[in-house]
Amino acid sequence: MKKSSVITLILAGVLLTNCVSCLNDKKNDQDDKPEETEETTVETSATPTPTEEPTPTPTPEPTAEPEPNEITAPDDLTADELYQLYRQYAEELNSQEEGLLYGYHFTRLAAGVDQFWVLAVVYPDGTFGDFVSVDGVMTDISNDVTTNCTLDAMLPYDDFVKLPYLAENFYLSDAEIVDTIEDGRYFGNVYAFTGDGKYMFAIVGDPVTVTPEEYEALEVGDLICTGPSGVDFVVTDITYNDDGSVKKVRVNDHCWFLNDKLTLGDTYHLISGESDPVYINYRAVVIPVADDCGIDDQFAYYIPDGYDAYVEGLEDPNVITSSAFWYRQLLNAEDDPDYKDYGNGWMRSYALLYPIDIRNGQAVGMSLQS
Repeated sequence: MKKSSVITLILAGVLLTNCVSCLNDKKNDQDDKPEETEETTVETSATPTPTEEPTPTPTPEPTAEPEPNEITAPDDLTADELYQLYRQYAEELNSQEEGLLYGYHFTRLAAGVDQFWVLAVVYPDGTFGDFVSVDGVMTDISNDVTTNCTLDAMLPYDDFVKLPYLAENFYLSDAEIVDTIEDGRYFGNVYAFTGDGKYMFAIVGDPVTVTPEEYEALEVGDLICTGPSGVDFVVTDITYNDDGSVKKVRVNDHCWFLNDKLTLGDTYHLISGESDPVYINYRAVVIPVADDCGIDDQFAYYIPDGYDAYVEGLEDPNVITSSAFWYRQLLNAEDDPDYKDYGNGWMRSYALLYPIDIRNGQAVGMSLQS
C-alpha cells in the first residue's frame, strides 16, 4: 500500500532534526575558540617564507554506470488462475477496508518484459496499487509498471465482482453493470464471448429517436438528450424542403437524424458524422445467444483462407462459432494469445452491434460489424 504522505512527514522530521544538530555544533565550535588579544606588530627585514603550492588531488577515474534495480517478474500464471486469484484478493481487501475501487489492467514492467495482467486498486486517499503474485505472495509493483488505470475506470467492489473475466475496464466508466437487460433493440459493442459462443459480454444502449411528428416540430436550440459523460445533444441547424417541411436536422454540428425504416421503422434516429448510431443509457451485461439467433455477419465480406475447412471440422457448430466473425477472431488470437485469453472461459471478441435485438433476455438477432 502506498503511503507517500507518511514517508514525506518522516523525511521532513529527519531533515529538521539534522538542521537543529548542525546549528548546535556550530555554536559549540564558536564557544571553544580562545579569545583573541591585540598584539603589537613588529616590522622586520626578514625574507618571508614562500608559500608551498598545494599538491593537486588526482581526479578519480569514472566509475561504471550503476546497475538498475532488478525487478522480479510476476509468477507465470494462466488467465484462469489470475482471474480466480485476483477476485479472492479483492474480496480479502474489501473485508479489511471498505471504499476501495478495483479493476483489471494489462501492462508491462518498466524493465521491459512481456505484458501481463495486474489487479489495480485505488485507496480512499486516491493512491493506486498494482498487485501481482510474486513467489506466491500478492505484491504491489505500482512503482514499476509503465502505466496505471485511470480513476474513472475503476469500480466499487460490488460492480467489480460482476465482471465475468479479466479485461481492462476503461470502457466501463460510463456504463451501469447489470445482471439482465429488458427486451428491445439496442446499439453498442460486444467485447468478449465465451469459448463456446453461447454467451457474450456487451455494452449496449438505447438509440436516440424521435417520431415523424416530433421531427417536424424540432427547432434550433432544442435539447434532444444528454449523452454519456453529461454531453448535451442540441439542435444546431435545420434545413427545409421547398414545401416548408424539415429536410435535415443537425445536432451538435456533427450529428443528424436519419429515417432508416429497415432499422427502426418509421422513427428517426440520431447518427454521428461517421454514420454510427448515437445511443445512451449504457449497460454492461452478459447476454445469452439464442440457438436460432439471426446473424448479419458483416465480417463475411472478407473471409480468410481456411474458413470452409474450419466450419466442416466443427463438432457442435452454432450461429456464432460457425460465423466468419468468429473464425477471424480465432485467427487474431493466434497473434497474441495471452491478450485474447481473458480467463474464466472467455476470449476477446470485438465487434459493433448495429443493432442487437433482445427478447426474453436473449439475443435473437444482431448485426456484427467491424
